Amino acid sequence: MKLPTDPRARAWLIAVALWSVNIPLLIGPALAGGGITAASLVTVATFWLGGILICAALYEWLHPWATQARTRYIAAAIAGIVVSALLLGLLDGIGGVVLPAIGMAEDRPFSYVLIRATTNTIFVGWMFAIFVAGAVLIDFNERLREREAQLIAAESQTAQARATATAARLAALRYQLNPHFLFNTLNAVSSAVVAHRNADAETMLERLASFLRQTLSLDSSGFLRLEDELGTVEAYLEIEAERFRERLSVEILCPERLRNAMAPSFILQPLVENAIKHGVARSRSRVSLVIQVSAADDDLVITVRDDARPLKFSLQAPGSGIGLTAIRERLEVLYGARGVLIAEPLDPGFRVI
Repeated sequence: MKLPTDPRARAWLIAVALWSVNIPLLIGPALAGGGITAASLVTVATFWLGGILICAALYEWLHPWATQARTRYIAAAIAGIVVSALLLGLLDGIGGVVLPAIGMAEDRPFSYVLIRATTNTIFVGWMFAIFVAGAVLIDFNERLREREAQLIAAESQTAQARATATAARLAALRYQLNPHFLFNTLNAVSSAVVAHRNADAETMLERLASFLRQTLSLDSSGFLRLEDELGTVEAYLEIEAERFRERLSVEILCPERLRNAMAPSFILQPLVENAIKHGVARSRSRVSLVIQVSAADDDLVITVRDDARPLKFSLQAPGSGIGLTAIRERLEVLYGARGVLIAEPLDPGFRVI
């Protein structure tokens, strides 16, 4: 049988079961005295019904104390047991006086009634003590359920807050883009206009608009196909190709089977931009920029390398740039220890894996 979930309903169930189980003990003296009489039935009914009602009242009295200190709870329980036992003993004593008065029982000396009421008071005191033990279990179980519910709610709120914070962090890292290329592109457009190379300026503006449209349409915190990520990089490199013309050579090597692999959105842009800013822009010779994609078991490996020889060598320590730091943090958030970024200088050039 499934127990009711309401604490009060459980208390009523315990009270009914407790006093029903003890009916044979209550009716035993009558059987031993010569048989069941109307007076004995009234006495049993008084104990059964009165015991249940007093137990219900006892639980209502004791329940608010469950949130108090342990000593107060114990004191309240003892007081409740004593008062309940005295009350039911008093009812039995009244019955011992009233029943003979209305002819339902033999007259007994008052001392007999007093001794019987006292004996029954002690007996029902143990009954109420057993009930209080059950009530304590009910209250303990109820508090445990409430704490579990609060813990689950707190964990849910924490998880939601953590997810929101993670999404915000990913978005912040995603938008830590170096805006220099935008200013450089606009300067290149301005220079082309001044030099009356209007066609070149128009081409750069068209490619810039296409790049910005493509960038803004992507999910800033989620994943996208590597094919789309490479498309964004190609759109960016088309703009830079107009700036550097014959000084920049680009090669993208990606097997067809990996183009549908999922990658963090805008993960390559800072790497390519670093290669342009620290390599191509600071070198007068032709620079080859290679983006290579491969697979190592279940991991996707993306390499960006260049062979630039900057005129003024002031290369930052590997991984010290804002772009590389942001990518490293994004990989850590998304993949944990499996997300790895390796940045190292070459002779010539620089490589990021």
